[in-house]
Amino acid sequence: MLSKVIIEGLFTGVKWNYNTDLFFRLACYRDPHRPAKYKDNREQPDYVTIRMPAAGVPIVLSKGAVYRVEGFLQSREYQESLGDFIKNAHGPTNMLTVGDELRKQVTHNRVATEVVAELITLVQQPPNSATAGKRTNGAKAEAANQNQHKAPAVPAVAEAATAVS
Repeated sequence: MLSKVIIEGLFTGVKWNYNTDLFFRLACYRDPHRPAKYKDNREQPDYVTIRMPAAGVPIVLSKGAVYRVEGFLQSREYQESLGDFIKNAHGPTNMLTVGDELRKQVTHNRVATEVVAELITLVQQPPNSATAGKRTNGAKAEAANQNQHKAPAVPAVAEAATAVS
C-alpha cells in the first residue's frame, strides 16, 4: 500500500498546538488540469490540515507563504460533545439554552483526516502588500533557495528545531 502525500499551498495563518504537535492549515489551489472549485465566480482553495510532530519546538510559518509538505495521511476518530460543538459553532448560538449536563452527555462521533508532515519546504515567501491576495501560478523558488524543514521519523523530532521562515 502507498500512503505518501505531496501537497503545496498557502499558509492561512491558522495554527494551533495539541499535546506536543503543531497543526496548521494550507489553502491549496488545484492543479490546472483538475476541475477548479468556484464560488461567486472566484476560484476557491481546498483547505488541508497539516500535523507537524514538533514536540513543542517552535517553527516559524509566514502567513501567505507557499509551503510544500511531504508526508502521509492519517485519520483519527473522536467524540465531540454538544457543548464543544456549540462553543465552536457559527451563528446565533447565544440563543440556545442547553443545560450543563446535557452539553456533556450528547456527543457525536467525528473523524479528522490530516497530513502528517515529514518534510516542509518553503517554496515562496509571502507576497508584498502590493500583490497580497493574488495567486501566483509560477515563480517557484529554485531548490537551492528553498528552506526545508525535515521532520524526523514520527513521533521523534530531534531535528524539529530548524525554523522555516
